[in-house]
Parts: sequence; C-alpha cells; structure tokens
Amino acid sequence: MLFGLYHSSHGANAMAHRLDVIANNMANTDTAGFKRDLAIFQQSALSENMLAPNPDNLQNHAGVVGIAETVTDYSNGGLEQTNGTLDIALMGPGFLRLAPDADGNELLTRSGKLSINGVGRLVELTTGREVMQPTDTPIGVPPNLSDIEINEVGMVMGVDDRGIRIPLGQLHLVQPDDFHNVEKIGENLYGVNGDLETAGPDLTVHQGFIERSTVQPMMEMLAMIETSRQFEANMNMIQYQEQSLGQLLQTMTR
Repeated sequence: MLFGLYHSSHGANAMAHRLDVIANNMANTDTAGFKRDLAIFQQSALSENMLAPNPDNLQNHAGVVGIAETVTDYSNGGLEQTNGTLDIALMGPGFLRLAPDADGNELLTRSGKLSINGVGRLVELTTGREVMQPTDTPIGVPPNLSDIEINEVGMVMGVDDRGIRIPLGQLHLVQPDDFHNVEKIGENLYGVNGDLETAGPDLTVHQGFIERSTVQPMMEMLAMIETSRQFEANMNMIQYQEQSLGQLLQTMTR
C-alpha cells in the first residue's frame, strides 16, 4: 500500500472520529451537568536518521496522525437557577453516587435533577436510579413533609407542617482516585474502574440550581466546520493519489 494513501486515510479516520465527538457534544448542549469530550491527536515520531529505510509496519511511518485518546473536560459548567426544591448543582471536582447497576458496578452522575419515586425514595430524574448515602442505603422521604432542604455539604432535611427540620440522609458525594479511570456509559452516567473516595470540601451542593452543560455551541460549530474541511481535504488527497496510481499503471501496461 502506498504510504501517501495510508497517511491520508489515517488522517480521514482521525477527523471522522473527531466529528463524532463534536456531534455528541452538540447533542448534549442542554443536558444538565454534561461534560464535553475532546479528541486528542498524536503524530508518529520523526526518525533521527532521515536516510533510514521505511519501517515495515505502516503504523510506524513518520508523520502519521491518529487519535491518541478521547478525554473529558471536567471543568465546572455555569449555574442555572430553577428554584426547584429537588434541583441541585455540583460545583467542584466529584460526582453524585447512585445505586449500582445489576452487576454491582458503581454509577456516578453530575446531573442534579432529582425526584421522589413512587415508594418515597430520592432518585435521579432521568434514569430513576436511587441516590445513595455513604452507608450504601437510599434516602427515604416521608410523604408528610412540606418541604426539602439540601445544604452545601449534601445533608438532606425535610420540613414538616410545624416547621421542624427532620434529617433524612446524606448525599454520597465522591471523587475517583484518578479521573482517567472514569468513563461515560450513557444517560449522563459515569462508570469508574478504580477506587472512590469521599469528595473533599471543594465539591459543594447548590439547591435550586442545575449545572449547565460545558458545551459552547459556537465553539463546537467552528470546530465542526474546521474538522469537516480537514476530512474533505484528506478524502480529496486519497482520490488524487488513486487517480495518479491508476494513470501510472495504465502507462506501464502499454
């Protein structure tokens, strides 16, 4: 295979991957607590000896561009005030821990849209998963409470008809030992491959707000236009090289 064709096709694949990442970001512009992803490129190293023969493995050719990894930007989104009693925004590094999946795998989220399900448990609204406490138990909310308060450290209290505050539980706010061990698994949920620890004081809870998505539509649109042009340029180079090769083969057979 000609190196030029491989070089261009690899570049096109990298741009196609970046387009998928950007499209997913844009689709989640209005998703509460969503963190944008970034496609990180890498280029194969140039040889110190420019007269050295080309390596047998095309992956090792100098100048080949590919995707090193896709990383998540965990910076804070803006606060949007809703005044909803069961709306919370997390500010700082960390996550809200939800009930594990059927296999016992940890599930985390930054979505602060909470609700109370049919059996009186505090749940994340989109997935319906129960919000967990540090004791590995869900938070129950009695039906006779007139209001719910959630303070900055995640303590949940109910206010009865007499205005008396009744402790209901504690949101389990956690952070991984390494954010590289966290991965998106859909539905605004995260899985974790490493250990979890209780989040530090830098993670605070704000009741009556939700955290906006960190996606900036204008920036993503510009990135999509730029990436589309780079993808098109690589595809044009592939077509040009195929045509040149075809003309060369036709000439040689005469």
